[in-house]
Amino acid sequence: MKKILLAAAIFFYSVINVVFSQSLSINTDGSTANTSAMLDLKSTTKGLLIPRMTTAQRTAIATPATGLQVYDTDLNLLYFYNGSSWTSLGASTNFWTLSGGNIYNNTGTNVGIGATAPGDKLEVNGNIRFSGAGTLLAAPSTVGSAYSVTVRAGDPYVPIGGAGGSVNITATNNMPSGGSGYGNLGASGNINLTSGSGYNTAGGNINITAGQTSCWSLTSNSHSDVNIQGGANLVAADAASINVYGGGTVGVGCPTANANGGNLILKSGIGTGTGTQGNIQLLNGNVGIGTSAPSSKLEVCGNVRVIGTIVASGSITTSAISCPSDLRYKKNITPFENPIEKLMQVNAVQYSWKKEEFPNMNFNDKLQTGFIAQDIEKIFPEMVFTDDAGYKSIDYSRLTPVLLAAIKEQQKQITVITNRLAEIERLVHK
Repeated sequence: MKKILLAAAIFFYSVINVVFSQSLSINTDGSTANTSAMLDLKSTTKGLLIPRMTTAQRTAIATPATGLQVYDTDLNLLYFYNGSSWTSLGASTNFWTLSGGNIYNNTGTNVGIGATAPGDKLEVNGNIRFSGAGTLLAAPSTVGSAYSVTVRAGDPYVPIGGAGGSVNITATNNMPSGGSGYGNLGASGNINLTSGSGYNTAGGNINITAGQTSCWSLTSNSHSDVNIQGGANLVAADAASINVYGGGTVGVGCPTANANGGNLILKSGIGTGTGTQGNIQLLNGNVGIGTSAPSSKLEVCGNVRVIGTIVASGSITTSAISCPSDLRYKKNITPFENPIEKLMQVNAVQYSWKKEEFPNMNFNDKLQTGFIAQDIEKIFPEMVFTDDAGYKSIDYSRLTPVLLAAIKEQQKQITVITNRLAEIERLVHK
């Protein structure tokens, strides 16, 4: 009798609790229901068991309410009604599936994070952060060639006015918020571009190519450049260098120990039609070849071979200059004819350079002695060089054999005259 009265009291208390709080609490510790819940279940030993039914019974429910939940005993899956169809929670045919410590989606559909209509397998509208040391890696193929990784900014999907996206690869700084006063900081991050090594073939190349400019480009955007610039130094006297090396040979474990090193090739662009080829420009500083401390605009420690013409607006000071002249290099060899007659047509002049009009030529303001290239070209065209802009220069060194031939011809004439005078004197003194 007492047990019946106790059960009735508990029931009465629960009904009153439901009536006044509009919430039902089922537990063993007598705690009240959470005010935000219609039904508050609490237990550490038991769970909630929702209606169980077969697939046929589930689909036969008439006008299911949105959010209605049942457990499908045929498929062993929990289903809810989303307002238009039954949807499984955790089904491999619809959403994500947990397998061990992995989660995957094999539905063949696209996944969007911050994007409601993803256009690829994974579309992220926002930033992607690696909280640890991460690698963006294409899955290796099991047969044949490996997969490639392409990092490409998107194209504008508008016919007019849209600019193409940029690809920015930036290493992180080591400067924390607040600037100075922080010790034991590590070095800033580097940007490393390393191609794959070859095993039984050549290693991969690193190609950095600016985008091609189309025929419809505006004249103000006539070309794209490749810019490589060393970092500035705000404290020390020396700024960062730009180091470019040709590949070296290791010689360890390789059959050829005396292999050649790689070349460093600088080649300017080639124009089309009447356009000229681009230049390789070193705009400031000294250039050293064979020396790390050049003291002039160009300092060469070693031999210099020139096949062509040296154009100089100033003086050339040297102890030895040699040009290829071996007989084995030459053909169609003929004596130089009438050197004196040709030299008599040459006019030596004195002049000053137009220093102000041509500042890039580094002309000096001293009085000069020489020839006019246009005059020399009429007599000795092989001694005159014309550049792409139409300006002419003279290879003065080629006058040396002409002068020698003229001296020899003149000496012959002097010898003839001397012999004639001697004969005249002999006849006079008879």
